[in-house]
Amino acid sequence: FNVVGDLTVNSKSIVPVLSVRATSSLARNSDTTLNADPILQFEAVANSSYHVEIYLLFYCGNTGVDCRLGFSGPTSSAFFAEGVSMASGSAANTIQRCGFTGSHFAVSTNGGADVYNNVIDIAGSTSSQLIKISMDVRIQGTAGTVSLDWGQGTSNGTNLNRNFGSFMKVDKVG
Repeated sequence: FNVVGDLTVNSKSIVPVLSVRATSSLARNSDTTLNADPILQFEAVANSSYHVEIYLLFYCGNTGVDCRLGFSGPTSSAFFAEGVSMASGSAANTIQRCGFTGSHFAVSTNGGADVYNNVIDIAGSTSSQLIKISMDVRIQGTAGTVSLDWGQGTSNGTNLNRNFGSFMKVDKVG
């Protein structure tokens, strides 16, 4: 059978989990504008809450190409990031506590990734990078799209690639 929306069984609400996975890579170059990822996004309903986990794989092959991340959502959305983890080759994970409102992202501690203009900047590397973002999203009275926005931190002709296999898992929790 197919369930669209919420399902109630014996007075218990069962809400489907949304998972979206990139089946192909996406390249951006010479562009520092944060643009919504066409895959890593979801449609949020008004007056609802979500728990979101994003696993972002990216590659640039050039230490001069850094990755800049941000988020966008409907007007009056509130985002609460529980943590950002970075892993690269044998490097240790970097975990940060962060919080952001609307499309403004702020990190309260600087444990490795630099924070600039309400976004996260991650230094370029010649190896693939994995970033995990875990956050809660509260949507107020306006429904709309919640997306991971990304681009280059410094304009460079070398491609910054969001690799296939990156994915977003969304649980509606309220």
